[in-house]
Amino acid sequence: MESMEGIFGSSGGASPGSALPTGSGRALVVEESLEGGASWLASRLGETGFEVRACSDGRTAFEAFIRELPDLIVTRDRVGEIDGLELARRVREVSGVPVVLVDPVAPTERRERAFRIGVDRVVSEPEELARLPWIALELVAPGRHPDPPPRLTAAHVRQVARSQLQAELERLLLECRGNLAEMARRMGKDRSTVRYHLRRFGMLVEERANAVEIRGRAASRADGQAREGESAGPS
Repeated sequence: MESMEGIFGSSGGASPGSALPTGSGRALVVEESLEGGASWLASRLGETGFEVRACSDGRTAFEAFIRELPDLIVTRDRVGEIDGLELARRVREVSGVPVVLVDPVAPTERRERAFRIGVDRVVSEPEELARLPWIALELVAPGRHPDPPPRLTAAHVRQVARSQLQAELERLLLECRGNLAEMARRMGKDRSTVRYHLRRFGMLVEERANAVEIRGRAASRADGQAREGESAGPS
C-alpha cells in the first residue's frame, strides 16, 4: 500500500499541476455563492472521490450535519447569518468531525480564533486552495482520529436542535425588536410557527400589533445593551 507520504508529498501538500489524489468519505461543503447549484469546492472534492453534500448557508449546513453525520466539513467563512466560525463552534459542541475553513484573507487573529474554536485547518485563497483535496484526504485518513466521536443519539439531536432554535429566537427577538413578521421572514417560517415556539420557550408575554414583548434572557440582554449604550454616550 502506498504510504501517506507518497500520497500527500513529504510536506503534506502538492503543486497545482499535480494529479488529484483519490480517496473516499462523505463531505459536507458550505459555499454561499452556488451558481446554478454548482460549487467549485464540492466539484473538486467530488473529483477526489468524496460523496459530497453541498449547502449554501450555515443554518442549512448544521441541520444537514445533524442528519447525515459526514466525515468532513469544508466551509467558506461567509455563509449567511451563521458564518463559518459559528458553524464550526456549533459542530464542535457535539462532534469531533474535521472542519476546514476557507477564508480569502485569513488574518492571523482570525486563524487563531478558528483554531481555538476547533477548526482543523484554515485554507486561504487563492494560495492554498489548490491543496484542498490533499488536505481533505489527510484529515479523514484512517488512524488520524483514534477515538472517533460517538454517533449522536436521537435524544441528543433533539436537544441540540432545541438549544439552537432557542438561541436563534433570542437573537432575532433583539435584532427585530419583537416584530413577528420580520422574525418569520428571516427564519423562513410563518408567524404562527414563530409564535408557537416563542410561547414554548416562555419568551412571549404579550402581543400587540404584530410585535411581542421580550421576556427572559433576551430581555436581560436587551437591558444590558441599553445600559452599555447609555454609558458609552457623550458625557
